[in-house]
Amino acid sequence: MEYSINENRLRKLFINFMDSQYDLTYDSKPREFLGKDGEVFGFVAFNSMKHTSKHFYYGDYKTEYFLNEMFGELTNELLLHYFRERFPDLKIDGIE
Repeated sequence: MEYSINENRLRKLFINFMDSQYDLTYDSKPREFLGKDGEVFGFVAFNSMKHTSKHFYYGDYKTEYFLNEMFGELTNELLLHYFRERFPDLKIDGIE
C-alpha cells in the first residue's frame, strides 16, 4: 500500500514531530540548539567557504541518521523550514 502526502502536510508533520520529540530552544552564546532533555541537538556556525552565511550542523551523527531515516531526502529542507518558522530572527542559510 502506498500513501502520498502533499508538501504542506509533510511540513506540518515534521514540525509536530520536532516539537514533540525535541522541543528545541536556542542558546545564542554557544550558538547551540538544545533539546528538551538538555542535550545539544546541533549548532550554528559560519560556513567555512562563505564567512557571511550561517549553517546548521548536527550535534551527533545518530540524530542526523534518525531524522534522515524518518523523513528521507527532504530532511534538510524540512529542518531548514522548521528553523525559519520557529526561530525567525536566526538566519540559517543551509544544513550541513
